[in-house]
Amino acid sequence: MEKIILLIYILFLPGFSLSHSFFKGKEIDLAERIGLSIVLSLSLISFMTFYLYLVGVKVKKDTIIIEAGLIIIIGLLFYFVRLFINRKNSK
Repeated sequence: MEKIILLIYILFLPGFSLSHSFFKGKEIDLAERIGLSIVLSLSLISFMTFYLYLVGVKVKKDTIIIEAGLIIIIGLLFYFVRLFINRKNSK
């Protein structure tokens, strides 16, 4: 069960949070959002892991979990900033 949760956390949630920050709710449908989420997650986690390895950070399960968490937080921050700006401009 832990492996399934980690798989979703690492391979889906980072891209899902970023896809919501790039596209509004109805701009893309669910199948496109799921595909984009997986591709974004795979590419971002891979690039971050590679560059952290070049810097000298040891690649372990913990570092990858932290990377995914940071990407999720950044995606959510962009999403909420976009919501705030849209609500401010609509008033």
